[in-house]
Amino acid sequence: MLRLVVLILAALALAACSLGGRFAYVRADGQDIGDPAVSQQFNRDRAVCQAEMHTSTGTGDPHRNNDAAGGSDAVQDCMEAKGYMVVMQSEAIAKQQELAAQAAEKARREAEAAAPPPPPPPPPPPPHKTKLKPKPKPAAPVAPAAAWPQPVQPPPKSSAN
Repeated sequence: MLRLVVLILAALALAACSLGGRFAYVRADGQDIGDPAVSQQFNRDRAVCQAEMHTSTGTGDPHRNNDAAGGSDAVQDCMEAKGYMVVMQSEAIAKQQELAAQAAEKARREAEAAAPPPPPPPPPPPPHKTKLKPKPKPAAPVAPAAAWPQPVQPPPKSSAN
């Protein structure tokens, strides 16, 4: 029974080794490491992280190649802090494309949020009212009849004539 368990564990370990071992870095922001400028930055970042790892562990050999992904957890942590992710090499292209699409969507949302809001619509025109004719101004007040001058009366005719 113990031999069977050991044999199964050994088979699993062998299978894990055959599947693993080929890792690659991709930029978390989706930039293509194949681009010359990004590739130069990647090489500088990896060299810094490997040098920091060797300085902190005391191995003294910053040129020692640990593995395809750059070595220990310390190197991977340093590279993650610089914006890289470790993925299986067979998945690297798909992961880079996925991350690029996510970065583009994020940039679009940020641009929408940063854009000034559209101006408010103009106010609606006032409702049409039928224009009423202006009321005539009242005439000047009329003086009472007693204040009017009396008409001139012709003199009475004499009957003697």
